[in-house]
Amino acid sequence: MESAKKSSPKKLIPKEEVKANSFTVVAIGASAGGLEAFSLLLKKLPVDTGMAYIYVQHLSPDHKSLLTSILSKITKMKVQEIDNMEKMEPNNVYVIPPNKVIEVVNGHIRLYPRIKNNIPNLTIDLLFSSLAETHKENVIGVVLSGYASDGMIGLKAIKDAGGITFAQDDTAQATSMPNSAITLGVVDYILPPEEIAASLIRISKKGISINNEKEKESTPEITVENNNYDINTIFELLLKETGVDFSHYKMPTIKRRISHKMQQYGIKTIQEYVKLLLKKNNEIEILYTDLLINVTSFFRETETFKFLKTDLLAKLLKSKSTEETLRIWVPACSTGQEAYSIAMIIAELQDTKTNKVPIQIFATDLSEEAIRNARNGEYSQSDVDSLPKKYLSRFFTKEGDNYRIIKELREMCIFAPHNILRDPPFSRMDFVSCCNLLIYFDSAAQKKVFASLHFALNDGGYLMLGKAESIGTSSLLFTIVNNKFKIYSRKNNLGVRKILDLTPRFTRTNMSSKKTNTPSKSISVNQESIENAIDSTLLSSYMPACAVVNKDMEILQFRGAVSSYLEHASGKASLNILKMARPEFAFELRNAISKALETKQTVYKSGIEIKIDSVLRLMSFEVCPLKIEWDEPLLLIVFKPQELVENFIGNDTNQKSNATLKDLKIKKLTEELNSTRTEMIAIVETQETIYEELQAANEEIVSSNEEFQTLNEELETSKEEIEATNEELISTNQELQMRHDLLIESHEYSEAIIATIHEPMLILNKNFHVISANKSFYKKFMVDKEETEGKLLFDLGNKQWNITKLREVLNDIFSKNSSFENFEVTHTFSGIGERIMLLNAHLIIQKTNSEQLILLAIEDITDRSRYYLKEKYSLSLIEASLDPLTTINNEGKITDMNRATVNITGLSREKLKGSDFFGYFTEPEKARTIYKEVFARGFITNSPLKLRHKSGKLTDVLLNGSVYKDDRGNILGVVIVARDVTDQKRIESELIESKVFAELATLIAEEAKNKAEQATRIAEDAMKAKQQFLSNMSHEIRTPMNAIIGFTRVILKTELSEKQKEYLNAIKLSGDTLIALINDILDLAKVDGGKMIFEKKPFKMAVSIASMLQLFETKIQEKNLKLVTNYDNKIPEVLLGDSIRLHQIILNLVSNAVKFTSKGKIVVSANLLFEEEEKVIIEFAITDSGIGIPEESIDVIFENFQQATNGTSSLYGGTGLGLAIVKQLVTSQGGSIRVKSKVNEGSTFSFTLPFQKTKNDAELETNLIGLDTPVKNIKVLVVEDMPLNQLLMKTILDDFGFERDIADNGKIAIEKLQTESYDIILMDLQMPVMNGFEATEHIRNTMNLKIPIIALTADVTTVDLGKCKVVGMDDYIAKPIDEKLLFNKIVELTKNIDNK
Repeated sequence: MESAKKSSPKKLIPKEEVKANSFTVVAIGASAGGLEAFSLLLKKLPVDTGMAYIYVQHLSPDHKSLLTSILSKITKMKVQEIDNMEKMEPNNVYVIPPNKVIEVVNGHIRLYPRIKNNIPNLTIDLLFSSLAETHKENVIGVVLSGYASDGMIGLKAIKDAGGITFAQDDTAQATSMPNSAITLGVVDYILPPEEIAASLIRISKKGISINNEKEKESTPEITVENNNYDINTIFELLLKETGVDFSHYKMPTIKRRISHKMQQYGIKTIQEYVKLLLKKNNEIEILYTDLLINVTSFFRETETFKFLKTDLLAKLLKSKSTEETLRIWVPACSTGQEAYSIAMIIAELQDTKTNKVPIQIFATDLSEEAIRNARNGEYSQSDVDSLPKKYLSRFFTKEGDNYRIIKELREMCIFAPHNILRDPPFSRMDFVSCCNLLIYFDSAAQKKVFASLHFALNDGGYLMLGKAESIGTSSLLFTIVNNKFKIYSRKNNLGVRKILDLTPRFTRTNMSSKKTNTPSKSISVNQESIENAIDSTLLSSYMPACAVVNKDMEILQFRGAVSSYLEHASGKASLNILKMARPEFAFELRNAISKALETKQTVYKSGIEIKIDSVLRLMSFEVCPLKIEWDEPLLLIVFKPQELVENFIGNDTNQKSNATLKDLKIKKLTEELNSTRTEMIAIVETQETIYEELQAANEEIVSSNEEFQTLNEELETSKEEIEATNEELISTNQELQMRHDLLIESHEYSEAIIATIHEPMLILNKNFHVISANKSFYKKFMVDKEETEGKLLFDLGNKQWNITKLREVLNDIFSKNSSFENFEVTHTFSGIGERIMLLNAHLIIQKTNSEQLILLAIEDITDRSRYYLKEKYSLSLIEASLDPLTTINNEGKITDMNRATVNITGLSREKLKGSDFFGYFTEPEKARTIYKEVFARGFITNSPLKLRHKSGKLTDVLLNGSVYKDDRGNILGVVIVARDVTDQKRIESELIESKVFAELATLIAEEAKNKAEQATRIAEDAMKAKQQFLSNMSHEIRTPMNAIIGFTRVILKTELSEKQKEYLNAIKLSGDTLIALINDILDLAKVDGGKMIFEKKPFKMAVSIASMLQLFETKIQEKNLKLVTNYDNKIPEVLLGDSIRLHQIILNLVSNAVKFTSKGKIVVSANLLFEEEEKVIIEFAITDSGIGIPEESIDVIFENFQQATNGTSSLYGGTGLGLAIVKQLVTSQGGSIRVKSKVNEGSTFSFTLPFQKTKNDAELETNLIGLDTPVKNIKVLVVEDMPLNQLLMKTILDDFGFERDIADNGKIAIEKLQTESYDIILMDLQMPVMNGFEATEHIRNTMNLKIPIIALTADVTTVDLGKCKVVGMDDYIAKPIDEKLLFNKIVELTKNIDNK
């Protein structure tokens, strides 16, 4: 209530509109957890409440709402989404559609799209505020569970308009939204959803009576008496809970507010309301907030502020130098508008000044919430509507929909909570603006405030009050300066400043012993009432004259008729009893009071003559201490009258003469004189003692005075420093408080982020027990809070987190005070299967208790990893292309490229990425046209351009490209492949030059030209046909050779004559020679074309060489030669290299040695030539004692189709390709080969090869088993289209003793597999209808059969083991088929299946 500033008027609504909206609208807002609460509320509501219900929930813009169907199952009322311009009707439930905000105009609901997605969606506030504007008091606002603070401002608007407000209590799943509204003090009822429904039903029956004028007339107002015992209890409860004493606020206002709350709750007696305050949580806080009136606006009284600007503030600024601070105090500042208004005026007055006067505006208020808002300095559009535009643009910055005070004004103002009736006032103020505060206080509180303001002001300082306020009885403190604007100045020279103490209006009670009094009709109570009545009558009629004084002899209370003994003297009014006592006994009274104070005993004086109404009387008085707990000693003085002096004399029985009367008088005077003399002597002695003490004290004071004077000077200096420091501390304290508030807000904000973040998060203690987890963790791993918090991480979910590597890295965090990022874990989790998780952990140390915690964040990257592998596979295909390949976006910028593009441009990937694609061609516009053509047609083919290298070199290219799209079919860009046709262009250019030259030559040259052109065409055709020829040759020759050699071997197994065997062996030898020739040609072509691939696999070199040399045992024995092997044991046992190519090299060299040696020996040696940590170099040598090589032929023997002499081929056979292949194989692996030879003595071929070291185990080299090895019956399916090969395979398999079945193509094979079972399949690759690759893929993926499959192929140039295994084949064998090798592979593969 201390914040008492009146708000700016709002736009008036026509009465016709209000009448049209005669039914009550219940607006219900919620967010997280709100749907469950609303469902509970809706279940309890009948269908005939006569109210319309609007439900607003925070929804994602793209969320498809199912609220209508869900809520329709809960209530019988009609549930519908709000359509544009649909008028609300009672007994209906309306639901907000997604991505919309609501405003209500003239009883209609209008929907608007959300303007921005990056600002808070305050849908609830918008709805509540709009309804409050149009429906006034016919609105009920309800805020249910939810995060943030949406709905808080809307509830305030409803409450200000006279409506009723509800908030969900602690039953809310998310308490942020209800608590924000409760903290602001705008909530009437705090209830669970079921009780909110009950209250709505009660209101629907009675109506909102507290705001309905007709109801007010018909319903008697609840009356609260000022001396009511329970209102005293309410004041004590408020004082105890809030520290604010409301007993000195004006009773009508207090009673009106309490009555308002009682009617809201349907309470009829104040005793029931007291019980509610004691029982219900937050109700005291709600009442406290309701008693405070936080109403204000900028420049509230325009004329007053104009006077301040032109007169008062200008005069104050003029009176200050640049070294003096103008100090202003604004009590009851509410949310700061008045303080900022004064700051704006001062800032404007000082705009033109170079040297500005420092300004300090102290703005205080009882409401801490109002002070927080004032410090924040942020105001809504409605708050600043009354401001002139120049002030709005000069002193505010726009932030979203609100306006914030600039730093210049904020630094002028210091905001602090302050209770002007309790807390010490500020000091040394030049101006105090205390408008519209005193109207809420009673006279005692007003005097206290005026005393405080008088104390706070400097001499001559100014005070401004509200138009309805005045200084009243405090005119001794202030002088009127301007009556129109209520400006006063402080009066000077009034002595020491003193602030009045304000005591509570009501006697405080003991809260613990307070009981509600109930009337009783017992006799004892009536008897007590009679006794009290008798006592009261006697005291009022026969009370003796008495007075109560303090130690300063000031009269505090009168009782009885004291006028005969005490009277006012002329002059300045005084209540000092000695000044009021009659002279006859004043002296005795002083002594009696002093003695009573000193002895704390009762003092009695009698026989004192006084004249009362011209009659001489005797009197006595008694001074006794009052036994009462008080701030100071109190004395009760009782005056007692005696008989008349004349009656006393007249009653003497002896009727003595006048002499006797004189004697009596003399005797009495003598007694009085003696008594006086005794008292005087005592007083003199006391005075002398006091004088001596004063003398000693005076000497000490004089001595100390000099010290105090010195100390005083130091204190004066310190005082100025302390005051300056105090100002800084006050300002710093306010800023720290604001930072503390912001810190709390940040903490709540971070908690909300953690709660709503998609990634699972955990907080672990040093023992790896879970402190807390966010909702994403519970949802992801399908666990709940009870089985997670407090449990060991590694025991969660059937110990699914018990991962060894995770334990190690978490332990390292504490031991090494570190953290880890992107720790990847692949693990099978219960409920969600195998997932790839990316973990990040950070060590948190809580400074308050030095506790170490771990923040563990978990991200599921399973889908991303799979996408990455897919993308990586695609990139590897792109990189494998020898032609430059580039991807370009819709703007023509390069987004990616392969290595070939980098090479052809000479630029790095970084420079190419994001650059203009067209700038790398000599004709950029033509390149752009081609690029656009791709978008128009979807592709281009063979578009010629010249591409420029950074060095200036030009390359002729043909562009081929197509568009690429996303999953939805949207074109993302184009892919361009540039094929290098420079050589082709060069040839074409040479042809053109030749053509021009030939035209200028003679007719003879014309013939040469024709020959050149023919030769060029032949060369071009040869280049194009070379690769196709080699491929076709392999297939076409091997296919018939498979039958020739195969049937030759079959016939040789039959009974033949020696002559027949000789002929057949010749056929077999010729076939083997032809196959060897084909293999040599193919290997040479591979090496020349750079397509020879060298594998790097671990193998045991000693075992490999030994097994290879076994092939020559028979031949060496036939020629009676000796084979010697020398192997260096220093060579590592297992090496990394291509053992197959090593076999091929040694096989060629040993084969030549055996061929050209007729006697003697052949030596094969291997020696370690060089060794380092990861690499070795080995030298191999093959030495024979054969025919030798002439010296002139040594340089040519490694060339294609070359032999030592012309007769070598006719004598020994061969093609002259073996050594050429050997040299290519050696040099391609980084080795070298040499030869030493003498004719008729022999030759030594040596070569070196590098190998990598490895710790891996070598692949086992199994020995071939014999054809006569007994095996179990095996059923084989042969898939072959050629009849001859079918017949050969039947014969071979029959010789093996296997069952066999024949299929002409892959389709027939699949049909057979559907009805028959086989142990193994021999699959030809090239077949009509369905080839071997398609058939294998169908068997593996569609039929899901695991049967072993061996590929049979005659095309060894394009098909290898890797390609066969991609589609699911287990092995492959080349034609012509080696029976022994085929037998071994069949047996090995079927045996593996049996073992499984």
